Amino acid sequence: MSQASLSGSVAVPRALTRVELFGAGRPLVYDTAGLDHEECWPVLRRDFATAVRSGKPTQVDAGRGLYLQSLLDRVVHG
Repeated sequence: MSQASLSGSVAVPRALTRVELFGAGRPLVYDTAGLDHEECWPVLRRDFATAVRSGKPTQVDAGRGLYLQSLLDRVVHG
C-alpha cells in the first residue's frame, strides 16, 4: 500500500516535504523541516535563471532524473 499527497498552494508557515519508505529494515526518511528555505530558494532561482540565459543545463537536469529513475527501477524490479 502507498499514499502520496502533493499540493502547491496550501497556506502553511513553512514548506513541508517528508518522504518515508518502509520495508523489512528501518524506515528511510527524507524530511526538509530542518532546511533553511530562505537560503535554498534563491539558489534554485539563480541556477534556473543561469541555465535559461546560458542555454546550458544545470547539473540536475532531465537526464540526471532519468538516470536516477532507472536506478530506482532496478532496485524495485531487480
